[in-house]
Amino acid sequence: MNPESTVLRADLDDIPAYLAGRTVPGSITLASNEISLPPPAPVLAAITEAAEGGNRYPDPAVTGLTGKLARHYDVAPEQVAVGCGSVMLCQQLVQIECGGPGRRVVSWTRPTVSSSATPLSRTG
Repeated sequence: MNPESTVLRADLDDIPAYLAGRTVPGSITLASNEISLPPPAPVLAAITEAAEGGNRYPDPAVTGLTGKLARHYDVAPEQVAVGCGSVMLCQQLVQIECGGPGRRVVSWTRPTVSSSATPLSRTG
């Protein structure tokens, strides 16, 4: 373990640091999840509406979004999984399906997004 580290768990010290893509002089640098266009007007309106409840705790079960997705896809709300992006959903899937004694995750290809490897390495 790195003595200068402030990580609480030693096993987290081996997680590689995020490396940003290279920068080309004179170009606009975008991260993997960015686009050069501003949000569309309906998205800005939804953000404004959501900000009106910014003084309240968010719904941890995300019932509004879960219900809308369930209705849209004509499935039961219990069949909808939501999370904070693809890495979180990947982590949930790995924890559900691959955890436990005697179970192993085998990856035969390198993940395209570096943070996708973290749930796999932490699960075993």
